[in-house]
Amino acid sequence: MSAESILDEIGDEQGWNDQSKIELLCQYIDNQGDNDCFADFLRTQQAEEVGMVDVGECKSSGSHLTSCDDDGFCNYCGEQE
Repeated sequence: MSAESILDEIGDEQGWNDQSKIELLCQYIDNQGDNDCFADFLRTQQAEEVGMVDVGECKSSGSHLTSCDDDGFCNYCGEQE
C-alpha cells in the first residue's frame, strides 16, 4: 500500500483535513532526523518542475546529480551507486 493510500485511509477514519495531514507529514519528516535529505529531495523536485534536469540524465550518465543516502541510493534517481 502506498504512503498516500495509508494517509488517506487513516485520515478518512480520523476526519483529518489536508492541513492536519501536512502537519503530520512534517512531524514524520522531522522525526527522521535528516532534513538535509528532505531539502535535497525538494530541490530535485523543483529542478524537475522547471525543466533544469532530467532523471534520465542521472541514470544514463552513472553520475548521480545529488548526494546519496547512507545505503548508497541516489536521492535523485533512486539508483544505487
